[in-house]
Amino acid sequence: TWNKNIESNFKLSFSISSMFFKNLIFLFSEYWSLLLFGSIPKPFLKIFIGGEFSPSYDLSEQPQYIIVTNHHSHVDTLAILSSLPFNHIDKVQPVAARDYFARTKFIEFISKLFINVLLIDRKNKNGSALFEMEKALERGRSLILFPEGTRNTSKELQPFKMGVINLLKKAPHIPYIPVYITGTRNVLPKGDAMVVPHNFTVKFGKAFYLDNTVSDTDNLEKMRQNILNLAWFKSVFFLNIVFYLLISISHLWLSKNHTNFNCGT
Repeated sequence: TWNKNIESNFKLSFSISSMFFKNLIFLFSEYWSLLLFGSIPKPFLKIFIGGEFSPSYDLSEQPQYIIVTNHHSHVDTLAILSSLPFNHIDKVQPVAARDYFARTKFIEFISKLFINVLLIDRKNKNGSALFEMEKALERGRSLILFPEGTRNTSKELQPFKMGVINLLKKAPHIPYIPVYITGTRNVLPKGDAMVVPHNFTVKFGKAFYLDNTVSDTDNLEKMRQNILNLAWFKSVFFLNIVFYLLISISHLWLSKNHTNFNCGT
C-alpha cells in the first residue's frame, strides 16, 4: 500500500508538472511570437530576401478572422505573420499538420515556441481537426489556413479542401480574408532546407463572409476565385505600369521631335 501511494503521488506530480510546462510554453510562445514577428522577420524578408507586402485594411479592422491562402513554401507562414498588424500577432495561429510539425518532440517545441502553431491531425477522419480549430476560434484566436492542404509544387492553384467551409459554418460571424502569395516557391522550395534570395509578394484581399444562399461547393469555389483575383490584380497593376511607361516615352519622343521640327522651320 505504501509503495502504491508513492507511485500514485509520483504520477500525480509528474502530470501536474507536465501540464504546468505545457501551459508555460503556450503562454510564452504567444508573447515570443509578438516580439519576434513584430520586429525581425519583415525587414529581413523585405531587404535580404526580396519580399513585397501589401497592407490589408480590412484585416486591421477585424477583431477576428481566418486567413486563407495558397501555399508553396514554409516561408508563406513567416511572410503572413510578418505582415500582420503588431497588435494582432499574438492572437493569430497558423494551422499545421501534426504528422509533420510534431514528428519529433524538438520540432514540435520549436514550432509552438516560435510560430505559435495550432497542430491538427489532418489524416484523422473523426472530426478532431475541426474541433481543435473551432476551440481556438472560441478562445478568440484568428487562424491561418492553407485550403490546398499541402505545399503546392505547381504554378496552378490546386482544388481546395472542404474543411475550411465546415469551419466557417461553425462560426458564421467570423470572416475569411483571402491572401495570394507568389515567389516563395523559389525562396524555400518544398524539400529544401536552404533559404535563397528571390522576389516574392504577399497580397491581402478584403474580408468575405460565407454566402448562406449558395451551396458549400459554390462557397468554396468563390473563396478560391477571391484568391485568384488577387493574382489578376497584380497582373493588371503590372500592365498599368507598362502602359504608363509607354505613354511617357511616347510623350517625350513627340515633344523632342516637335522641338526639332520648330527649330528646323
